[in-house]
Amino acid sequence: MNAEIIPLITELQRFDNKEGYALGYREVSRRVEPTRGKLIALGENALPSLHDLLLHEERWSCIFALEILREIKSGQSVPHLVAYIQKNEDGEYWDSCEGAMLALGAIGNPAVPSLLEAVKASFAEKRFLTFLVEALTRIRHDEVYAFMVDIVEDYLNDRDNYQGWFRPDMFTYGFENQARKEVLPLLRRLGTTPLSQDESGEIQGTIRVIEDPEGYEDGMKKMAEGLKPILLPAGKKTGRNEPCPCGSGKKYKKCCLRKA
Repeated sequence: MNAEIIPLITELQRFDNKEGYALGYREVSRRVEPTRGKLIALGENALPSLHDLLLHEERWSCIFALEILREIKSGQSVPHLVAYIQKNEDGEYWDSCEGAMLALGAIGNPAVPSLLEAVKASFAEKRFLTFLVEALTRIRHDEVYAFMVDIVEDYLNDRDNYQGWFRPDMFTYGFENQARKEVLPLLRRLGTTPLSQDESGEIQGTIRVIEDPEGYEDGMKKMAEGLKPILLPAGKKTGRNEPCPCGSGKKYKKCCLRKA
């Protein structure tokens, strides 16, 4: 760790204590913003120190390290981010895995080989690591698309092998990111299989957005505008798959739910 990075990492860790946790994320984030900006500017020179912070998922500094890695977008971070999700998704700090997922998505194509290997390994163990799967399927890539098609076809041919652990709805909404209409017949076949109401609704939504992304977005925006007077003043919760009340045209889970 060079002399320029040491004080920045120390400052990032300044709130890793009882008083810091009592302040809450927004306040601590505001206070460390200058430090975060300097570490982002240092780029790959700061990576070893930032990767070390990921070993302590219970600390604020870990959360900010994930955010900084998302901005630096270095392929060197991929194994550390994958390991972070593998370690934490089933544990107490599972929600922080979203930061690692977003960082992997921002890195993009360089993350694909490691993510493919990790997802295939987890599937072989009959484990569906949601953040790992979404990190992979949010990257538009030929190998990712081919893998997704192979998995859905195998699921259709041998559903018993996937019972109890596989989430067809959470896996297939990644096809929205691949944006390839040739997958539609496969998704329609999937939609005819026995599914829960939520699973069926999710898959039908994926079909609609691939068929007509502009029309789907416009429809979601209009529906969100109509829901605003109902949802926002009354303080009612928005469902994960409902239009986001902000009017973005995205589903709530892919928009303001992340901010919440």
